[in-house]
Amino acid sequence: MTERLVGKTVIGPNDEPIGRITGVEENEAIMKTDAPSVADREEAVSEGSGELALTAEQIVAVTDDEVQVSMEE
Repeated sequence: MTERLVGKTVIGPNDEPIGRITGVEENEAIMKTDAPSVADREEAVSEGSGELALTAEQIVAVTDDEVQVSMEE
């Protein structure tokens, strides 16, 4: 995980935008979610923040503008 992910749009399993990468901490990318159902997941960084920590295993692909993720358990 590197700072090059910051600012990229996160694309979910249904090929729809679900958020944006706002930071990188240790081995996780922090995503600010746009979709309420995504923000409710257990991996939320803090209660009610709308932020979710993504691991390298959840990132499927990275392009110049997007990060494709798999949200499977």
